[in-house]
Amino acid sequence: MSNQNIRPAVKHSSIDIFLSALPANGTASFVFQAPEYGLIEQLLDVGGGNGMMASLLKQFNPHLKITVFDRADLCESALDLFREKSQNEDLGAHAGDILFEPFPSGFEAIQLSGILETLRPTQIHALLRKVFNALPGGGLLLIYMQIKPGSHSTRTGRSVSLRPVSQYQDWLQERGFTLMACRRCAGMHMLLSAVK
Repeated sequence: MSNQNIRPAVKHSSIDIFLSALPANGTASFVFQAPEYGLIEQLLDVGGGNGMMASLLKQFNPHLKITVFDRADLCESALDLFREKSQNEDLGAHAGDILFEPFPSGFEAIQLSGILETLRPTQIHALLRKVFNALPGGGLLLIYMQIKPGSHSTRTGRSVSLRPVSQYQDWLQERGFTLMACRRCAGMHMLLSAVK
């Protein structure tokens, strides 16, 4: 199954609109100023979509060089956004299927944001194995997600399974990762970091 069937295409919108949609409880700083970003210089944003997250990360972390890895149409949107924001020198995109095509090499960290909630457990296991194999020893995995027991559907009709954080922690340890941090913000928002 291609990730084209997993996540719908979304054109980028204004970064200001995106930021204003975040809860006024520190979610923006929780997400974009996590201390782990200070430990790395090269980040692969797997499933980075239209580049919004990468663009915001760059604004909050000027030292970062980020490459979005996603479908070709989303990578084009990301590149348009990076050019529009004059960030195209440090931000790029690499088209590929997140589940079935190899990740580009040379990254000390990989980020998964809002992806795992949309995948079945077998797909999560496969993706975590792929991430583990792509990272160098000591490489960092960052996972930003929503957590909560139960499931619901999004406005786009995508099924999203909000699992307990302990499930993700178990899966990471089964794949050989060492958990580094687990932080929660705004009720259902969670940032997990783990080291290979």
